[in-house]
Amino acid sequence: MGTKPVQSGPIGERIRFQLKALRDEQSLTQANLASVAAQLGRPMADNTLAKIETGQRRMDADDVVMMALALGTTPNRLLLGDEGGMVALTPTMSAPARQAWAWADGRHPLGREEQRAFRVRSRPLDPPEPPMSGLTEAQQSVIVDVMAAVRRASAAGLPVEASVALIRVLAALDAGHGTGKG
Repeated sequence: MGTKPVQSGPIGERIRFQLKALRDEQSLTQANLASVAAQLGRPMADNTLAKIETGQRRMDADDVVMMALALGTTPNRLLLGDEGGMVALTPTMSAPARQAWAWADGRHPLGREEQRAFRVRSRPLDPPEPPMSGLTEAQQSVIVDVMAAVRRASAAGLPVEASVALIRVLAALDAGHGTGKG
């Protein structure tokens, strides 16, 4: 019984291209990358990397995560690449690169799915968003901006409690100058 040749879809092709490009960009040989893979607990022979890069072998999800770690990037970079234009996601579905990245990051759905439900499903560790019904568009925009600033501060190592305390101080100062509304 013969074996079928490995057939990759557009994502598989992009992964192997990105793998080689990122390896070359960092001046890593296949042996260097195989060594890093072993250090990450996923040993991989040099010839296995060669087969991946030439399309003779596919990568499974564990390989993709390990390679992203080894190359100092994210799985999304391997999956979606760094080119603009249209990104093929399946043989029959493509999306503009920015939309594909927003979808992969769990920020925006690609289809007709409702935004809030998509984000909750795709980013389960994000804090819940406050209910916005009854707020003006300007008020909603300010809340979104404040939430984004608190998330950036948290990502930079500032405890959320410190951001909340700063917001309270600013509100008190604002109210003390007669410009607050409540």
